[in-house]
Amino acid sequence: MARKIKFALEMKDGAKVRNSLDELRENFDLEKAVGYFLSGKLTEWLEDRYYEDEAEALDAIDKDAPDLRARLCEALGVECAGDEDLDVGALERLNEKKAVLRQKTSDEAIIANADKTALTQEDLADLLDMDEPVIYLCGDSFNIPARVKNKKYIGVLGTPTISIKANSQEDLDAKGIVFENVRLPWGKKETVKNEETKPCPKCGADNAAGAKFCNSCGASMDAQESSSGTMWVVPKTQMKAMFASTFKDDLEMLGVDANDTFLMIAWPRGGEVTSTKFTQEQKALALSLICDDKYAEEDLLQLRISENMTTGWAFTKDSFCIRDFEHDDAIITAYESALLDNTYCFNWPSEGTGNAIAYTNMLGTRTTAICISNCLKNMKALFSKKKK
Repeated sequence: MARKIKFALEMKDGAKVRNSLDELRENFDLEKAVGYFLSGKLTEWLEDRYYEDEAEALDAIDKDAPDLRARLCEALGVECAGDEDLDVGALERLNEKKAVLRQKTSDEAIIANADKTALTQEDLADLLDMDEPVIYLCGDSFNIPARVKNKKYIGVLGTPTISIKANSQEDLDAKGIVFENVRLPWGKKETVKNEETKPCPKCGADNAAGAKFCNSCGASMDAQESSSGTMWVVPKTQMKAMFASTFKDDLEMLGVDANDTFLMIAWPRGGEVTSTKFTQEQKALALSLICDDKYAEEDLLQLRISENMTTGWAFTKDSFCIRDFEHDDAIITAYESALLDNTYCFNWPSEGTGNAIAYTNMLGTRTTAICISNCLKNMKALFSKKKK
């Protein structure tokens, strides 16, 4: 019987709680706990670790109960601090919006703004009632009230069509209303109000000429090149989306996501993730061992390395890097030059024999091997086409 991989809960300050109820209590975050409760993930997490009494106590709580917060804390044995009301409906909607955004993108800069993002006209009305100064619009079309002044609206993951009782840019200026990356009624696609624009070096979205960060993906507008001196041939957001999609089953088994750039793996025992938080020294060592100091952190999609630092692999902006533990050597192969076969082995051009490594010898289960193979095939096809 296959062993179930236990997922982690993200709690206070981004801590990944994986092992015990005591660890959950030490890093407890009430709002996040309520979110996991509403999605069913908290009960599943407890059941996976055989905390049956606590799981049963959660099952007995009505999500609409007025004392939900207090009962949840009691079930988990934590102190319920603070007297402020908890808007369960708002938390549920926030979870729904994050789920929708994660289906559209793996960009955490966009997902982090879910609480300020309108997916529907009703979402927009709620954000206006909360007097949000900047609202992100993710949808086909929105009706914007001209009477609500001094607002900024930014289209993300598309270019929404705007309906507003205004006839020109001058009307908007008079009311302090700013639009970016939308289509206005008078036919002009407004990327940025009355300014020259420049494309984002990573996602290609138009931004103000003086913008420091992209309004679409959050990337630095000054980061034309990586520290290794070359640009992303394919925008990083597109490559991250491809990686996240291809490795979906593997990432779910490990209880991590595509935005965890560095993974420490227990190998050869178990293959579980033991850490996603590396010190700068650990990052530098991992980059040296796996990527032969040819790439920096910002060049990575994901790097995995064993606890004993003897083997691992990385997908970068243009190449696949592996550490051949048998020969104590780092091998870097451009995606378009990758030699693939149907036995889940990685091949590279060399003289003589012995030029293949099984993916399962690189911190992988069979699921990981399939994901690596499929991702390399996708990357090879994409980069071969780009460089023709």
